[in-house]
Amino acid sequence: MSYQVKSILSLFFVLMLIISLPICAADPPEDDSPTETQTVDDSTSESYKVLFEESQNETAYYKEQYEELYENGSTNISNKYITNIKNELTIANEKITVLNQSITKLQSTINYLSIGIFFTFGITLIEFLYVLRMKINNGKHANDDDSSK
Repeated sequence: MSYQVKSILSLFFVLMLIISLPICAADPPEDDSPTETQTVDDSTSESYKVLFEESQNETAYYKEQYEELYENGSTNISNKYITNIKNELTIANEKITVLNQSITKLQSTINYLSIGIFFTFGITLIEFLYVLRMKINNGKHANDDDSSK
C-alpha cells in the first residue's frame, strides 16, 4: 500500500473515532431516568452552581427553623416539619444522583478521548516508521523483490 493510501485510511479511522465519541458519551443513565425535580443541564457548570446555592439556601432555611423551635422551647417538632424535611432530603438525594451520573458520563468521555489519543499516536508512529524504512531502503517498499531484476 502506498503512503498516501495509508494516510487516508488513518485519517478515516481518526475521524470515525472522533465522530463516535459523542455518541458513546451520550448514553442515557441506566437505572434512573431524571424526573421533573432532577432536570439539570449537564453541559454547563452554571447549573451545578445553582444546585449548590439552592442546597445552601435549603440548609440555612431548615437550620433557621430548628433554631426558632429550639428558642421557643418546643421539643415537639410537628409531623409537618418532619415530612417537609424528608421530602427536601429526597429531592437533594435525587440532585446528587444526577450529579453523580454527570460525573460518570464525564469520566467515560475522558476514557474515550484517551483511547483516541493513544490510537492516533499509534497510527502516527506506524506511519513514521514506514516512511523511515522507505528512506533507509532508498525509496523501495519493504515488499519489493530484488531477485526479479
